[in-house]
Amino acid sequence: MNIKQIVKEIFSNIKKDWDLPVVERQVYSEQETVVGVWTDGKPLYRKVVVVDKPVRSTKMPFADNVDFVAGLSGVWTTTSGRSYIITFADTSTLTVWAEPTGFAVEMTASLQSSVDKVYVEIQYTKTTDTAPTTKKVPFEPLIEYSTDEKMIGYWVDGKPLYRKMVRSTVVNGAISDTSIANIEHCKSIQWSLKNTMNNAITGSPTYNGANMYYDYTNSIIRGEEFAAWAINQTVFIIIEYTKTTDQGGS
Repeated sequence: MNIKQIVKEIFSNIKKDWDLPVVERQVYSEQETVVGVWTDGKPLYRKVVVVDKPVRSTKMPFADNVDFVAGLSGVWTTTSGRSYIITFADTSTLTVWAEPTGFAVEMTASLQSSVDKVYVEIQYTKTTDTAPTTKKVPFEPLIEYSTDEKMIGYWVDGKPLYRKMVRSTVVNGAISDTSIANIEHCKSIQWSLKNTMNNAITGSPTYNGANMYYDYTNSIIRGEEFAAWAINQTVFIIIEYTKTTDQGGS
């Protein structure tokens, strides 16, 4: 039985039990959660590790019996209230590396004092599992990108996680201020545009000096330092977040 057949059989058995009424089920938890099947047929796990006031270059364990680290993503927040996407393999800012025995946060010494928290999403397989897996994994229908706010899962504090796509325009090197009220935690910001040379450009959240972030103080998405290649271009921004108006622990 190949991997496609394994996944099809698992999904067909659990669709009836997967009853979360949202576009897709994404549960981000500090608890280990089975989220899929890796290429070798083993179950794929996800865990969000929250590091408060991280110390650079300090290795920390995240799970037992890890076999292979299959994915890394995350966001870090500053003491002044901004969220930035972790830029991997870029030691000039904040980056994270991981191996089966642990992970570490790397950053410049000057940056460390301004970092408040780091949220690291790690996906991995385990030595204690065998392939093909018999564990239940979630069924996720197609992802919908909408200008309407969509609930897509739950964050580590139990609050609903939302996704929204917004449009803006680059004027004088910056995007028009885009307001989204009541954001408590910005999980991610991604953006894309067609530049003046008719090429597709994407940023998560940076590209060639341009930077995108959420300003908690003024409740707006800011995009700055765009060069001539982006003048008067439409920017499509995808933001995922939790809200101050929701209750956690559900």
